[in-house]
Amino acid sequence: MVGKTVGVCSRAGGRWAGALLVLSLLALPGAADAEGAVAEGQILRIEGPEVYVDLGRRRGGVPGREVSLFRVLRVPDPKTGDTLEDRFFVASGTIAEAGEQLARLEVEPSVATLLSLGDRVTLGPRPPAPAPAPAEALPLVAVATPAVPLGAPVTEAPPRLECPPPPPERPSLGPDGQAFRRAFAAAAEGDLTRRELAWQAFLREHPDSDLAGPAQRELESLKVLRGQLSEVRHRIEAPAGETLARAAPVATEGEPVPVSLTVDRPEKVSGALLHYRATGEEELKLARMHPIGASTYVAEIPASEVRTPSMDWQVSLQLEGDEVDTAVGERGSTRLAVHKAPIAPDRSGRSSVRLAYEYVDFYRFENADRYSHFTADFLYRIRARAGSGEGALVFHSIRAGYGGYHGRGGDTQAIEAADGDPTTDFEDVTEVVGFNFGYTELEFHFSPYVGMIARGLVGIDRGGMAGGGQFRLRLGREEGTNLQLGALSIGGLGETYLLQLSWDTVPRMPMSGRVEVTTHPVVESDIGVRLIYEARYEFTPWFELGGQVGYGLRNINHGGLSAGVSTVFNW
Repeated sequence: MVGKTVGVCSRAGGRWAGALLVLSLLALPGAADAEGAVAEGQILRIEGPEVYVDLGRRRGGVPGREVSLFRVLRVPDPKTGDTLEDRFFVASGTIAEAGEQLARLEVEPSVATLLSLGDRVTLGPRPPAPAPAPAEALPLVAVATPAVPLGAPVTEAPPRLECPPPPPERPSLGPDGQAFRRAFAAAAEGDLTRRELAWQAFLREHPDSDLAGPAQRELESLKVLRGQLSEVRHRIEAPAGETLARAAPVATEGEPVPVSLTVDRPEKVSGALLHYRATGEEELKLARMHPIGASTYVAEIPASEVRTPSMDWQVSLQLEGDEVDTAVGERGSTRLAVHKAPIAPDRSGRSSVRLAYEYVDFYRFENADRYSHFTADFLYRIRARAGSGEGALVFHSIRAGYGGYHGRGGDTQAIEAADGDPTTDFEDVTEVVGFNFGYTELEFHFSPYVGMIARGLVGIDRGGMAGGGQFRLRLGREEGTNLQLGALSIGGLGETYLLQLSWDTVPRMPMSGRVEVTTHPVVESDIGVRLIYEARYEFTPWFELGGQVGYGLRNINHGGLSAGVSTVFNW
């Protein structure tokens, strides 16, 4: 009897092929992390070529995973005083060791000099998982039909097995893509100059490639980085080995400039010196650099020596007790551009303290209808804007102070009758009033020409606790000509309504005229009208002294003079 073979196939082999296809797709460049997010950390410590970051295993840092290093620059805006912050790509690195919270990177020494504590680090794609070991070749399986007598007819076709199609081949990157990859690998491993040369070579050989645009943008970013960072590298053929020195990438006039030095063989170095001078000066000044750790020295150019337009500096080493007359720096000296210090926002005129006293008489200094008023307060102009545009609400200022009213008053007709009656004394028809209080005042601006002022008072009078409030509306700028309308109410003293015009047409002498309608000093008094003129003179930008005079009357026979003095301290 003869068996008939109809097909051979390994289904297990087909499953391995599918798995290998999936793994090859996951290994393609640009595959995303499982988490779908990029972890970002910062540099915590720099020791020569070793950099420590806060991207441990908990945050996805594993040995072999690539990271991108970014230099963070903070520069003050000369117009607003705000601090502008941006980052610039420096280089790529690889995680050498990873703990639970920290990871250690190994970078080129030239890259380490470009980094500072606090610079940013981002994780790259996860390293590809190791490919599974190839399956052992499985023996071919022969599938045969049952034995039949020779010559007997075959009544049923044998089963036919079909193998799955082979996996698609991985698409080729082409010459441009392969050259781009080679340039990227060379740039990732080299210093700033090598990175620029790698991309320049790619653009020179493939100017019409679809990848020329990204390569050109990368080259431009490297040029910006070179302009922003101060990279100083000098090789000393002495036992100290390679020595790297760096200063801050930019300097500001009147602020110290830190300088650091890193040596390969610290056991051969006994000390380091920093030499510096303002550009144009003849002599170099000297500062001893202090050791930090095993291989780092630091010093700074004093703030008093940092002047525009630039500074020259260099570093020398002491080897085995003898100073080496070789400076670290390009051509023996490195020039550092110095910028003017930004002008801080003008905060003058925001604060003031005011002291004021006035004496008011309504009846010919007869001690029958009069009061004195004293206030002392502190004002701070916050000028906080809620929203944008000319009509945005502005929390302009807050004022807090202490004051007091003291006097005597009563019914107007009773006072006039007592004045003509020798048997009646003024004490019999008047009462003594007093009110000591504290107050808080808030001012809001709806526009530069419309302001609302609200004041709350609380204090003690002869009857116990008492309160009050004041509201004023200002039309016009606070510091210029303006018109105010207001109302004041205090429990035991009554009410006051005012209309005031202020102007500043005379240099250094602000003036105002005011009309008041009031019942002060007591509620029982008839309504009186006061006319007041006030002027202050600005002796210095921070000191003003002023006075006021006025006249008040309740009727044609019931009136008197008033006077006052005030002083203001501004800063």
